[in-house]
Amino acid sequence: MDNILKRETRFKREKPSGFCSLKGYIYTLEALVVITFVILTITFMFNVTPQQPELEISNVKQQGFEALEYMDKRGELRRIVWENDEAELESQVSQLLSKNLKIESNICSFNCSAGSVAGNETVVGVRYYVANYRNIYLGKKVILWMWRKI
Repeated sequence: MDNILKRETRFKREKPSGFCSLKGYIYTLEALVVITFVILTITFMFNVTPQQPELEISNVKQQGFEALEYMDKRGELRRIVWENDEAELESQVSQLLSKNLKIESNICSFNCSAGSVAGNETVVGVRYYVANYRNIYLGKKVILWMWRKI
């Protein structure tokens, strides 16, 4: 009989009391806190917001080119280039572009100067080539500089 009692007590386990019963629960909570901390750290370290593309410059450039192209299709640009009249070019282009743009133009063959282009602003330049006017070879380029008015 003693053997039977010894076997029963050998298989019976006593429930731990006090702090020992919470040991597994605390380890689980500790692991969850560490995992959360690691995930938050990685998230904040690699949380780089993508930069917005600079669309304003390309839009201004496209507007300038389209204005020159429109004038060329109407036949005005080739006449202005043949007359070498930069003032008329600037007045007609300024009517086609938005009012908050300041422009400077240059009609030249090879070496073009910047003229009175703003040095402290973001300046956008458009080159438009004109080959002929009424079967007369011109071989000139129109450079249109544009920047925002302050």
